[in-house]
Amino acid sequence: MDAQTSRRPSHTARDIICAVLKGATVGSVVSVKATLEAVRTEGPQLTQTDCELIELMISVATMDQVFLVDLHE
Repeated sequence: MDAQTSRRPSHTARDIICAVLKGATVGSVVSVKATLEAVRTEGPQLTQTDCELIELMISVATMDQVFLVDLHE
């Protein structure tokens, strides 16, 4: 077979969000817009809507004790 297959592992939306929020310290404030952009950049294969990703971001951020804010940028 001549076509190259991707060797990059398929990551779930939760995996990508966890990786994006990994650098945030407990109690820090993180922009929803910036986090969503980073998730979309890291996971162009994701099929979830922005609303679904934001729901998941809130879930992950709550477990990590990080605050997400919409700064109306």
